[in-house]
Amino acid sequence: MDNRGLPGQGPERIELDGFTLDRHKVQRVVDRTAQVALSQASLERVRASRQRIEKQIHDGKVLYGVNTGFGKLSDIEIAKADIAKLQLNLLRADAVGVGEPLPIPVVRAMMTLRANALAKGFSGIREETLQLLVDMINRGVHPVVPAKGSVGASGDLAPLSHIAIVLVGEGRAEYQGEILPGGEALKQAGLAPVALEAKEGLALINGTQAMSGVGVVALNEAERVGLAADMAACLTMEARQGEIRMQDAYSIRCIPQVHGASWQAFHYVDHRLQIEMNSATDNPIVLESGEVVSGGHFHGQPIALSMDFLKVAAAEWANISERRTERLVNPQLSGLSPFLAPDPGLECGLMVAQYAAAALVSENKVLAHPASVDSIPTSANQEDHVSMGTIAARQARDIIHNAARVIAIEMICASQAIYLEKAENQLAPATRAYLEKVRQICPPLESDRAISDQVEELAQFILREDVLK
Repeated sequence: MDNRGLPGQGPERIELDGFTLDRHKVQRVVDRTAQVALSQASLERVRASRQRIEKQIHDGKVLYGVNTGFGKLSDIEIAKADIAKLQLNLLRADAVGVGEPLPIPVVRAMMTLRANALAKGFSGIREETLQLLVDMINRGVHPVVPAKGSVGASGDLAPLSHIAIVLVGEGRAEYQGEILPGGEALKQAGLAPVALEAKEGLALINGTQAMSGVGVVALNEAERVGLAADMAACLTMEARQGEIRMQDAYSIRCIPQVHGASWQAFHYVDHRLQIEMNSATDNPIVLESGEVVSGGHFHGQPIALSMDFLKVAAAEWANISERRTERLVNPQLSGLSPFLAPDPGLECGLMVAQYAAAALVSENKVLAHPASVDSIPTSANQEDHVSMGTIAARQARDIIHNAARVIAIEMICASQAIYLEKAENQLAPATRAYLEKVRQICPPLESDRAISDQVEELAQFILREDVLK
């Protein structure tokens, strides 16, 4: 259920049930315009799943990850007295991420997706442990999650462990702008850590929520970048007064085909993420029959391939945009003032803005190499094929941000061409309205000036705001 808040009734509440989450709901949680809650049906499933795990333990069954070691160590049985310690050891051993922390919006997406997966009721987690994860989202306790260190196959073990370890009062977390020890962050938010029991550590970390969390945030940004790419193309067309030659360059003549292909890729990725964010990605899973089954639900290959596809699609929005920029600044192609300078020669105009766009699209071509084809075995070769999906997702977001900057440069160049041609009154209403926003950020150049900050500001506007608004 999606309960949108009414005036005076507090923020919107999105119920997590393991089946109906979508990227728009996730975005509202990421933006902190909505809180999350566990649906009543999901709570009943979680309780029933936990009872099944406890019955198996009571009956003396040997279950992977419950009373055995993990991965290559799965043939080692763990004494009943050590089961809780096993789960805590797992988190401590696996929290080995490195590099700069993931942005808080991505961490919020990861937490929401993991809570939703656990809410399906196939993981055997206790209600109070899952509720603490939900409370952390709602109260703004954000674990510090290093960006690198997941191969995306036995779940996103390292990044998810950095989230899970805060639930037991360890690790580090951001709370109200301050980085604190995990236990202190919980305390300041009015929360208390949990002591994990059988299966719970594994349930918290065995999944694809790092790659999917980055992926959802990136996909929402990609949608806005794609719409901005369409608008930039319109601005460029109108800057040239809509002149269409019989044999225009492909960057003009083939806009529908090139942009359209990227949109088709976007919709494919959207569908794949929709499936993944409502899937049980745990291992082992606890069936309604009580059987505990070990499989490969944690493998990130569907998302790895999708993120690699998104990388290519977003890179193409940037590639063709840079070519349109070249057609605006090159006097041999545009018939306009060289580099759109009011006083060429004395002024360089937007010459080096095109350099920057060229550098960004070149960088994107390197990032667009598919991460998913580069598998490296782990866990003593038991995990002999891994997805690298988290790498692909991070690269996709980098490409999308670069594409936003390239498109911002095209918009600025088109705005300058319209200014030089005094063509404002010939624009369509929608194009004119967007041009006004571009010019609020970057007014036309009456002489040379530094526009680096304005390119970045316009790019951030593109990443945040839907063109259709």
